[in-house]
Amino acid sequence: MPRFKYLPALLLALLAVLPASHADAQSRPADSPKIKVGRELLALWSGGKADEVVARSEEKMRAAMTAQQLAQAWAAVLFQHGKFVGEDAVEEIPAGDLTAVRFTLRFERSLLKIRFVLTKDDKLTGLWFDAVESIKDNRCPPYAKPDAFREEKLTLRCGEFELPAVLTLPAGDAKELPGVVFVHGSGAHDADETLGPNRVFRDLAWGLAGRGVASIRYVKRTQQYPATLKPEDITLEWETIDDAVAAAELLRGRPELDPARVFILGHSLGGFAAPFIAQRDRRLAGLIMMAANARPLCDLVEDQLNYIFNLDDVISDDEQLQLEQVRKGTAAIRAGRPDDVKEPLLGAPPRYWAELQKRDNVAAALELKLPLLFLQGGRDYQVTLKDFEIWKSKFQGKPHAKLCLFDDLNHLMIAGAGKSSPAEYAKPDYVSEKVVAEVAEWIKLAGRHAPP
Repeated sequence: MPRFKYLPALLLALLAVLPASHADAQSRPADSPKIKVGRELLALWSGGKADEVVARSEEKMRAAMTAQQLAQAWAAVLFQHGKFVGEDAVEEIPAGDLTAVRFTLRFERSLLKIRFVLTKDDKLTGLWFDAVESIKDNRCPPYAKPDAFREEKLTLRCGEFELPAVLTLPAGDAKELPGVVFVHGSGAHDADETLGPNRVFRDLAWGLAGRGVASIRYVKRTQQYPATLKPEDITLEWETIDDAVAAAELLRGRPELDPARVFILGHSLGGFAAPFIAQRDRRLAGLIMMAANARPLCDLVEDQLNYIFNLDDVISDDEQLQLEQVRKGTAAIRAGRPDDVKEPLLGAPPRYWAELQKRDNVAAALELKLPLLFLQGGRDYQVTLKDFEIWKSKFQGKPHAKLCLFDDLNHLMIAGAGKSSPAEYAKPDYVSEKVVAEVAEWIKLAGRHAPP
């Protein structure tokens, strides 16, 4: 098997050949023939034999998912959810001529429901991530005191979607509080924006509450409803903007909040989306763009691949092939020919990339008169100083904008030293207190001077 150093953020949005079935699950003996086949496929996949899984797949599945992509998907699962512990439960779900075998798998930090869809002759024809449940880690950042805040579980409703959400408030009965909506980066995320053992939004929420700022964070719809996900229909509006606008409105309706002081804090892709969210919601008091790309995503992924493949100063044949495939795909996207890309690009459909390519978030931000705060980590290899320099060239010196560079922080706003790498994300740590303090202070000042 080749080495896989790259764990793309979008990889877990796996293509599924079969639409979600609404058939009722039927319990079967643990040794039923279909469950046995499902266990064999799971053992191969988790055992590093993705090529054998592909060999046991039907033609459409082989066209949709290569062995390399499948191996990367398992690596991404381990990275996101921790060590694979074992099987908690299994069920067999008839779906016409097909059969789904759905496992509940226990990982170090999560329970995942993963569904293998089988044909009559036991060929794999679909692979779904049905649901995820975090095994909560209650570690508290040293700057966040548990008695300084309280939390309330809510439901965020947006159209047909209902998303679990968490409202975090300063302790006590203060009123007219400023509030923040946290907006996720690429891929499927829980409310805490968990990455490895780190919980970016939870750290920010708890730290800000201790400084008098309320917040709401919610499960991203791509995480909550993976079985209804149609990759070809995903847009930035559907994936991110709609729910952020609904969350801001939910915050305004809370009696503890000042409806004129509701802000967006977008991280990574959420920061890219922030100006478009403000175009939809004219009542926002300001935007915080944390590690927000100013360049198109196509440019970023090429830089990321080059950076990560060169961490050990050696680019393997497999890595070179992947780099060439990505470059070919991004070139087609830039040229406005997404239909020339026949396979998902780093796990996401070509039309999704094409839609993002057409969006100019820098131009959208320049049209806004809102207070703007840009936060950038100097060690961030995903959204780099190239992007921060673009923001600086457009906004430095403008009275409504503030730009902050933290030399020692990575993409998660966690401190470190030396060159950042994906392995760094697997080490438990906390968002820097410097970031929490900067955001809290800026909100208090910006909120007083927000435009009507």
